[in-house]
Amino acid sequence: MKSHRRAMKSLVPSERIENRIYFLRGQKVMFSTHLAELYEVEPRALVQAVKRELSRGSLRISCFS
Repeated sequence: MKSHRRAMKSLVPSERIENRIYFLRGQKVMFSTHLAELYEVEPRALVQAVKRELSRGSLRISCFS
């Protein structure tokens, strides 16, 4: 039921996403605070979820701190 509610939310405009992507040291990056804002969660919760998934081996990202 929870995933159904998420599907009902409106899409985020692409400009809002594009304005939060930065180019640093040859890589496209997005700050965790901006990503959390797009997902409508607290930044702390997002960081915890990413760390949990990294420890499980579920995520493949080059760097996270």
